[in-house]
Amino acid sequence: SRTDVEKLTRAIFKMTYWIDRNLSVEITGQSPSVFSKFSFTVDGIHCMSMESFLQSLKFKNAEKQKSVCDMPPAQARKLGTRKNWWKRTGNLWWKGNKIKRSGSEYQALLDRVFSELYQNSEFKNMLMDCGNIEILHTADDHHAQEVILSEDEFVSRLVGLRKLR
Repeated sequence: SRTDVEKLTRAIFKMTYWIDRNLSVEITGQSPSVFSKFSFTVDGIHCMSMESFLQSLKFKNAEKQKSVCDMPPAQARKLGTRKNWWKRTGNLWWKGNKIKRSGSEYQALLDRVFSELYQNSEFKNMLMDCGNIEILHTADDHHAQEVILSEDEFVSRLVGLRKLR
């Protein structure tokens, strides 16, 4: 029944919280993770998952970005892991345009991306099924200059979307 599914979802969610983004395996199903295959389209580009989108930001070439966005999350992660130059420069790329990781333009892009992700009914239902459980996220580093999506950026946007009920 739906009630049993909700109870199970909440129990799993309480036990696992947010799955660490640094997993090297592909997560499938309804896991509340950037690795989950909740597809969305942003600025006319299809993204297979949030992880695919995030990894694409490490590529300057717009066509390569499109390709990475359309990859399964684990494949995109593997490809993007080798691209750590952005930590030195503080620059990411979207649609061939340089974006400062620390800038307001990047935050606006993240807002658009999460807004588009929320249009995915499976993602929206998963998020709403979590009820009022505290949303947490674990990562090796919580500093924005060391990760493409910080704990605060991730959690605050999810909490904000959940309030749209």
